[in-house]
Order: sequence, then C-alpha cells, then structure tokens
Amino acid sequence: MKKIVSIILFLIIAGCGFKPIFSSSDTNFSINKTEYNNNLGKVINNNLKGYLNKEQKEFNYDLIITSEESKLTTLKDKKGDPASFKLTIDVSVSVFENNKIKIERVFQETFNYNNTSKKFELSRYEDEIRNGMLERISEEIILSLYTIQ
Repeated sequence: MKKIVSIILFLIIAGCGFKPIFSSSDTNFSINKTEYNNNLGKVINNNLKGYLNKEQKEFNYDLIITSEESKLTTLKDKKGDPASFKLTIDVSVSVFENNKIKIERVFQETFNYNNTSKKFELSRYEDEIRNGMLERISEEIILSLYTIQ
C-alpha cells in the first residue's frame, strides 16, 4: 500500500512542473566575484558556488561579504561555570552591479545551546551549528538576489 501511495505521489509531483527553489540552472543572475573578510565569509562563498560565473545571464553581481561571530555565556551554574551559550552570526552583504550598489543587507542568525563537559564534542557541535546557520544565511542571500530584479 505504501509503495502505491509513494508512486502516485511521485507521479503527481513529477508531472506538475515542480522545481527546487534554489536550483541554480534556472536563474537570471550570476555572481561574478565575492570578497569576504574571514572563514565565515569563505563558507558562505562556498555555499554560493553554484551561482558563480554563469555564462550569459541577464544580471551579473559582485558581492562584498562582511561577517562576524559572537559567543556569549547566557547562564552559569552554581560553580560559575558556563551552563549555556548563545551563538550569533552577523553577515553584511553589499551587492554591486556594474560598480553601482544595488542593495546592502544584514543577515543575523542566533542559536542557544547547553554546555557539555566533553569539550571536543562541544566544539564539533558548535561547528555543526555554525555551518547550519551559514547555510540558512546563504539561502537568504540567494533569495535576496532573486528579488533584486
């Protein structure tokens, strides 16, 4: 029964013209170059690689990405050790077309999480959180580029 339902669902979705929203093949813009100030900007640049240097697009943009990360202790235990943290990433993006600024926008993502006694696991967890936050910011940048036209 599950197989029949999944086949019918697949045929309906395949026949309706469904396209992923972040598909870089059907865009009318291209990113010529990006400038960034640190590793966070480098990750965002890597997330945008599908839109870099596409040939014969109607709009060609240059991006300047400035990013900043802050980690704050939001709660301490009875001993004074950190019990929870707040990780915030701020990204400022300036979009240029033909050396004229089109938009400037600031993106911010925040995540609260608890401390753990295993510092290696905490470090890996923070990396996963950071990468997820940067992925969401990259998607927001792409949506902003769609809405410029």
